[in-house]
Amino acid sequence: MRGSWVIALYYDPSQDAFDQERSKGVQIGQDGRQAPFSVSGLAAGQYVLVGFKDMDRDGQVSPPDYLGIYTDSQGNVLITPGQSGLSLVMELVSAYGYGYQNTLVGLPSRAVDVLRVPAGR
Repeated sequence: MRGSWVIALYYDPSQDAFDQERSKGVQIGQDGRQAPFSVSGLAAGQYVLVGFKDMDRDGQVSPPDYLGIYTDSQGNVLITPGQSGLSLVMELVSAYGYGYQNTLVGLPSRAVDVLRVPAGR
């Protein structure tokens, strides 16, 4: 897990987009297959929780990287600050393919596009 990022992407429904200024992330500094995490200092609102491990260190979400998007038992992706006990499972990006956005309930399509486009950062 060391080097993985857990990012809470702030979702602005009025813009149907993520607000990078209100989004926050933490980098995991612990070895092993599992690690606890806490993203603090989040403003009130709705977020999408994303895990990312840049295996090839190119700054982009692409194979052979790992990616995980938190979903609840109904498939909803939006969370609010203060929720605890959330589990984030990361899989190889190739396991998602480019159609995984169709499985995300409760998130409009333009916001999902952010997750499909390589970050390049």
